[in-house]
Amino acid sequence: MVSDMVSTSSLPRTSRSEAARHRRAALAEQILTAAEGFLRTHPVSGLTVDELMAATGLARTNFYRLFEGREDLLLQVLARANRRLDELTAAWTEGDGPVADDLAVAMRGLVAAYRRSGHVLRAFGEGAGLEPRLRDAWSATLDHFIEMGRDRIEGERRAGRSRVLDAEATARALVLMTEAFMRHEVGAGTLDEDRVVDALLPIWVGAVRGAALVDDQNAV
Repeated sequence: MVSDMVSTSSLPRTSRSEAARHRRAALAEQILTAAEGFLRTHPVSGLTVDELMAATGLARTNFYRLFEGREDLLLQVLARANRRLDELTAAWTEGDGPVADDLAVAMRGLVAAYRRSGHVLRAFGEGAGLEPRLRDAWSATLDHFIEMGRDRIEGERRAGRSRVLDAEATARALVLMTEAFMRHEVGAGTLDEDRVVDALLPIWVGAVRGAALVDDQNAV
C-alpha cells in the first residue's frame, strides 16, 4: 500500500516535483484498482467515496486531490477497461489478414480483456444506477467498437470479400450481441477462451462475409 504521508522536503526542487508526480500516480493507481475490485461484487450505484477510501486505507482527502468526484473516478475506470479492449482486439480492427484469422486472434484477446476488466464492463453494461454522464460514456464505448467493426466490414466489402448490405447495422448487431454474451459469461463464471471462440467466431465470420443470407435471397 502506498503511504499517504511521504516526505519530499529533503530533495532538490526538480526531484521533489518528480517524486510528487510519482506519488500522485501511485495513489491514483491504488484508488482505481480498488474501484475495479469493488465492481467485482457490487453495482456501479453501490460505489461510494467513503467505502472506497476505507478499502484503500488512505485518507479521504486524497481522493479529491486526484479526482473531481465519483463520476470522474468511474469514467477513468471505464477508460482503462476500454484501452485494454482496444489493445487486445486490435487484430480485428487493425489487421488486414483473412477475416477468420484476424477474428480468431481478436476473440482470444477479447477473453483476455474480459478476464482483466470484465467485471467493470459488466457493471457498466448492466446499467443499474448509472448517472447520465456514465450512461453516455458507456454508449460511447459501444459506439466506438461499432464504428471500428463497420469500418472493417466496409473494407471487406471494398475488397470483394463481403456481401453485407448494411455494414453499420451488421456491426451494431454483432457488437451488442457480443457484449451481452460476454456480460453473461462473466456473471455466470463461465468465461472460457475456447467456449467464447467456438460460440462467437462462426457467427462473426458468417455475418461479416454476408454470404449465406444473400445466397438464400437469390435462391427465392
